[in-house]
Amino acid sequence: MLEIDRRYAEDGDPAKLEKRKDLQASYDQLSTRKAVRQLRRARGRFTNVERRQGMLASQLGREAAAREIVQLRDGAGELVVVPDQINRVFEEFYERLYRSEGQMQEFLDCLEYSRLEERDRDILDGVIVEQEIKDAIGRMQLGKFAGPDGFCGDVHQCKCMKAS
Repeated sequence: MLEIDRRYAEDGDPAKLEKRKDLQASYDQLSTRKAVRQLRRARGRFTNVERRQGMLASQLGREAAAREIVQLRDGAGELVVVPDQINRVFEEFYERLYRSEGQMQEFLDCLEYSRLEERDRDILDGVIVEQEIKDAIGRMQLGKFAGPDGFCGDVHQCKCMKAS
């Protein structure tokens, strides 16, 4: 279009002006179509996001409802449906569970403990050597979740191999 503008400025030919107008109209149509396509695509993405958010919210609501305890039986076998009373039933259950030390002591008194031989006691009380640690790390299963230190067995094995 710039070339046609330059030529029209040189000779003032009306045919070049008409050609310029036709090219400008075509360009405007293409630009408009492109803008409409982009707006539709953006609106579609926005609608999809809204739809997904709504689906996620309803899924979370269903999961929360599935975990909710709406009724249970108390110690006497009565059905309890009021949330405050359900909480009280749980509270009483766990109080009785952790207060029942007599039963626990009776159970522990009935257990028979075997004595460790002096040789086994010496092994357990002995100094831990580096090779024992390397052997234990080598026996760790790979691809498992992290332990209490936050690292999985793969990391420990990799570090152990680099250290050797």
